[in-house]
Amino acid sequence: MTVSNSRSGDLRTTPKPPKGFFKSAPAGQRVDLGQMQPQKNIPKVYGMADDFMESALRRDMETRVEKAWRNLDYVANKMSK
Repeated sequence: MTVSNSRSGDLRTTPKPPKGFFKSAPAGQRVDLGQMQPQKNIPKVYGMADDFMESALRRDMETRVEKAWRNLDYVANKMSK
């Protein structure tokens, strides 16, 4: 990013905002960027991801429970012999 002054004293950045921007603060203080605003369909995407994760977790749990039952059955049969 480059910063330069125009003839009127304004600051210009390359690339132009919003990609090229800077914010300053007095020496020794932190820069306050404020709150980030959400972009576009965050609730919709969250709902889709939540549904996907729930179904993936359910499938994984089913396979693990079945594997545990098979393992328990194997151990029980091995001990009874």
